[in-house]
Amino acid sequence: MGNGDAPITLVEFGDYQCPFCGKFFSETEPLIRESYIKTGKVKMIWRDFAFLGPESLAAAEAAH
Repeated sequence: MGNGDAPITLVEFGDYQCPFCGKFFSETEPLIRESYIKTGKVKMIWRDFAFLGPESLAAAEAAH
């Protein structure tokens, strides 16, 4: 997400079942999007980090 030529790449590792990942998505990521991604300072990449069991792996596979 963001400008491919942005000087900074933020890589987020997350689990679809993780409540803290959900909190980051709803509370922190919008601020990062507004202040850094939309201004072209940062591009953001998501990586699956399914660590909470088989349901997490299934959620990651379904998202792809």
